[in-house]
Amino acid sequence: PNDPATAQSAVLNWDERYSVEHSQWLTFYRDLLALRQERIVPLLGLIQAGAAAWHIQASSVLTVDWPLTDGRTLRLTGNLGPKSFLTNSKLENDFDSLDIISISPYAQRKGNGVELEGWGVMWAVVPK
Repeated sequence: PNDPATAQSAVLNWDERYSVEHSQWLTFYRDLLALRQERIVPLLGLIQAGAAAWHIQASSVLTVDWPLTDGRTLRLTGNLGPKSFLTNSKLENDFDSLDIISISPYAQRKGNGVELEGWGVMWAVVPK
C-alpha cells in the first residue's frame, strides 16, 4: 500500500491475541494450518500433473478435483456466496465413502449430497 494510513491499518497489534475473540481466531487458523500439514500436504506429491478439473455447480459453488496417482481424488467444494447450497450428489459420490478432511461446522448431509452454508467449505478424499 502506498498510502501510509492503509499500511498502518494492516499492521497487527500482537497484544490483541490475548483477548478471547482474537485468541479464538488464532487457534482456529493454527488448527487449519496443522490440518493442512497433516492431511493435505502428504497428498501433494500424489497429484497427477495437469489433470485437475473444476466444476461450477451454481453461480457461487465451485468444486475442484485433483486426481491422485493412487486412483483417489482430492476434492475441494466451496460455497463462495452467502446462501446455503445443496451440492450435486453425483459429484459428492456416496457421502459415507468420502474421507472428510475438513467440513464447515454448519454443513449438513442431505441424501447423498451436502448442504454447505454460505461461505462453507468441504475438503475430502474421494475413494477409487
